[in-house]
Amino acid sequence: MSAQPTDTVLTTADGATLALTTQGSGPQLLIVPSVASSRTIDPQPDLATTLATCFTVTTYDRRGTGKSTLPPGSDPDCYTVDQEINDITLIAQHLGATVDVYGFSSGADLALLAAQAGAPIRTLYLLEPPLFEPGTLAVERARMKDLLARDRQQARDYYLRDVVGIPADIVGQIPTLEQHLADVPASLHELTFLPGCNAQRFEGLATPTVLMVSTHTAPRLKRWAAELEQALPQSTLHELPGEWHGIPAEVQLAAIRNHSDQQA
Repeated sequence: MSAQPTDTVLTTADGATLALTTQGSGPQLLIVPSVASSRTIDPQPDLATTLATCFTVTTYDRRGTGKSTLPPGSDPDCYTVDQEINDITLIAQHLGATVDVYGFSSGADLALLAAQAGAPIRTLYLLEPPLFEPGTLAVERARMKDLLARDRQQARDYYLRDVVGIPADIVGQIPTLEQHLADVPASLHELTFLPGCNAQRFEGLATPTVLMVSTHTAPRLKRWAAELEQALPQSTLHELPGEWHGIPAEVQLAAIRNHSDQQA
């Protein structure tokens, strides 16, 4: 593994900036983060360093979160998923090769969309992607937009409780950092592109895909993963020991490394 992580800032064609960190050695693996998270507030804080024991791992702040920016003068509510797909392609080109891509939760949906759009992705490693039907989440998005205009803490709590499904008593115990509140507006973007990201949308996607779900996750997340396995002709589904919407980094590494070794 390299001694020190390397930080880079890329500028996109439309003027956004993307802040990256690369560490480790081995095959290139890009981590696509979940909603309104960034390198400093990742819900899986030890994942990148764990994967970097076997891969060259690049993490990044999605546009409009962390130290990545939107184009000058942009409305945080107006960027598109196509722009985010272009960001993934730009990062892959910067890394110099077709990359493996890891995605967690809504980041897994974005990774699927990028692969479907032809981004240079060799293999997908996906942890519990949520699969929402077309026409859903309109009420939640309107509510989020209203709350964001008045109180970002309330908006974040609403998203975690009423959209993600975290029990209210647990939401009340989750600490809120300044960066969390700064990144909350990105949730509106997620609620725009997630509806329609169902298994049927990705039917026939030929990118080799490793799907992972926790033994103790929500039933609907297990069901969605099973539906996705049926839709993707080159996919395998692994139910691994873990908790609600989470699997220890070491357990994920073992599953990812096993597949990678088989493909070598």
